[in-house]
Amino acid sequence: MFQSKFSFIGKIFFLAFFFVNIPSLFPIKILDASYFFVFTTTIFDTATLLVLSLSISKFIHIKNFKFLENLHNKANDNNKFTERINEQISQIKSDNKLTIITTIFFVIITLIQPIILINTLNKSDIYASGVITSINNEFNSQKNRIETMLSREDREELDYKNVRKLEDSILNLARIKDENINQFLKSNNKNKLGNVKIIIRNFLLGMLYIICFYKIFKI
Repeated sequence: MFQSKFSFIGKIFFLAFFFVNIPSLFPIKILDASYFFVFTTTIFDTATLLVLSLSISKFIHIKNFKFLENLHNKANDNNKFTERINEQISQIKSDNKLTIITTIFFVIITLIQPIILINTLNKSDIYASGVITSINNEFNSQKNRIETMLSREDREELDYKNVRKLEDSILNLARIKDENINQFLKSNNKNKLGNVKIIIRNFLLGMLYIICFYKIFKI
């Protein structure tokens, strides 16, 4: 009775793992580093469900096998429990096969974490470069308009106060540009550091889960 309930719970954990991770799998973007970052992070965050599911299944089948084997050794009819024992052996083999496949999968997604890290940092740097270039271009565009107004042929139509005001506008635009760039770089570096921490955490979790699945296989 208790075993059937635990077996049901183990299956629920197994299904929950896939239900949580399937949405992050789509849409598939193989060439996008952020896609693998989100997908693998979700897997590592929910891998405990898979550990519990495989552990429960393996534990129940081994327990049943040992129980039936003990009855088989005590029974007068040695063939009485053979079929049920073979059934449990088959279940244990299926558990081991699934555990091996899971271990290989986690080895792969753990080993690609450094690649994800490099691509994520490169993408962040390219994005930062684009934003800074855009800010500089906007500043240069506004600066050129003001400098055009301050050109010799237009300067005669402007009084001293307006000339001074336009010159101050250039200085103010330069100050705002520098502040925007500094603020953006701080925000971008903060996000970059956060991503680096998550990827390092994913790598360490991956190593722990690989050991965990290996131990389940060896039970």
